[in-house]
Amino acid sequence: MLVRTAPSAPPSAVFKTASVQGTDPMRQEAVEMSSEHSSALPAFQDLQFDDPKQAFQAKSTAQLLQSLAVFKACTIKPLVRNADTLLTVSRSIAAPVVDRAVKHTFFRHFCGGECVDSIQPTLQYLERHGIRPILNYAAEDDVNNEFGCEGCPVAAAERKLDRNLDIFMRSIRDSDNIRNRAFVAIKVTPLGPPKLLEKMSEVLVATGDPADRGHSSARLREALLPHLDAHETASLDNMLRRMDTLCDAVLAKTEA
Repeated sequence: MLVRTAPSAPPSAVFKTASVQGTDPMRQEAVEMSSEHSSALPAFQDLQFDDPKQAFQAKSTAQLLQSLAVFKACTIKPLVRNADTLLTVSRSIAAPVVDRAVKHTFFRHFCGGECVDSIQPTLQYLERHGIRPILNYAAEDDVNNEFGCEGCPVAAAERKLDRNLDIFMRSIRDSDNIRNRAFVAIKVTPLGPPKLLEKMSEVLVATGDPADRGHSSARLREALLPHLDAHETASLDNMLRRMDTLCDAVLAKTEA
């Protein structure tokens, strides 16, 4: 797990896991949330994150020590490098104990919950203490994984991406539960095959046609089409459909 911080930015509470195939208790879809200070709540109207006493007054000493231990563990390179192997081996010996330990340390620190419903207590806790949450569903695949492989055909992989779309759509709907301005962070990576996204970036850079020019999905497709085979074109069309669906949902919500 990696945590990126900006020296000039106030510290934020970050909750993160990824969607992993399988039925193990600790390998479930989860919701990532980052948070920002909300000045609309009277009790924390003048909350200053450069004042440690005020910034962390909602946390107990035990909670702060646990967070420190989690961050320290994340700086141990051999532990991070071999995390998957260590978890697999330890779970083969005592899965319930390991699952409980991970859930109450790393998972609790970085994740808001295992599904949209389970994050509600976290949302309420953050709002009570002047923190406006940003819903962010964390579902990404390893770029080295093939899209559609033996035992996982392309159709099944596309259905998985459609499920990610459904969760993003629910996050947009559930943003009504957030007081003041509602935020939902949406990533492109859970909506398309990693290899396709990588190739798209390479093509846009090589052709001098960066994606930050405000392309519509139709113009983006037109720019990429000459460089994609039939399978990649079909995947691109599905990804753009998902992106357009999300954009339409956000526009409909803001115009309502």
